[in-house]
Amino acid sequence: MRILHTSDWHLGRQFERMPLIDDQRAFVEWVVDTVRKDAIDLVAIAGDVYDRSVPPEDAVELLDVAIAEIRNAGAVVALIPGNHDNSPRVGFGARAFGAFGVHVRGSIDRNTAGAPIIVDFADGPLAIVPLPFLDPGMYFTRDDSGEYPDLGVERTHEGAMRDALRATRDQIGDTRSLLLAHAFVAGEVETSESEKTLRVGGTDRVATEVFEGFSYTALGHIHRAQNAGADSIAYSGSPLPYSFSETGPKSVLII
Repeated sequence: MRILHTSDWHLGRQFERMPLIDDQRAFVEWVVDTVRKDAIDLVAIAGDVYDRSVPPEDAVELLDVAIAEIRNAGAVVALIPGNHDNSPRVGFGARAFGAFGVHVRGSIDRNTAGAPIIVDFADGPLAIVPLPFLDPGMYFTRDDSGEYPDLGVERTHEGAMRDALRATRDQIGDTRSLLLAHAFVAGEVETSESEKTLRVGGTDRVATEVFEGFSYTALGHIHRAQNAGADSIAYSGSPLPYSFSETGPKSVLII
C-alpha cells in the first residue's frame, strides 16, 4: 500500500496580510491529482489542518472539499487535530465518518485517545492510530477529591502521549501500524518562526521512544520535512511557507 503523509495545512492562514486560501486550494487540487496518479491508498494528515481554533468559513469549506475529493480519488483519509485546531470541532462527526473511509479522532479522552482503528486494504490490514494533540492541561484532570490521580507519568505532553498509548501496542499485536501524532520531538529538529510553541519550560519535548513499536509515525507540527531520529519517524512539513524563515523546499511524503 502507499500512504501520502502531510500536515500543517493551516487552512485560513494569511501571510502578513495576504490571504493564502487560493494557494491552499491549489495544493489540495495537487494532492487529489497525486492520489489518482500515484495510486495512493491512504492520506494521513497529521494535525494543524486549520490555522486557528475557530477557522473562517472558506477554510472549513476547503477542508470539506479536500476530504470529499480525496475519497472520490480512491484514498482513505486519516486526520488528527493539532495545537492550532479545536479538537471537538475537527472531530465532529467522527463516529459516522469512519464508515465512509474518513477516520478522524478529536477526542482527548484517556479511554479512547490512543485506540487503534483496523482498516483493511488490498494487501492486508493496517492499524491506524490517529492520536490527537494532547494538551496536558486538558488531558490530565483532577478526580472527585480535587487531586490528580497517580498515572505513573509526568503531566507533560510526553506524559500524556505515553499514557494514551499505554495499551495500544498490545492491542495492535503484529499488525502493521501507522501512528499519527502532532508533537515537538526532542533532538536535532530544525524549526521555523511560524510554529507555535506547544509548552513553556521544555515540557513540550517528546522523546523518540514514545513512538517505538509502530511501523511508521506520521508527525505534524514542524514545518520542515525531516526525519526525527529514524526513517520510520518523520515530519512531512507544511505544504506552503508560513514565515520568511521557511526557505527550504516544501513537500509531502509518500511511504
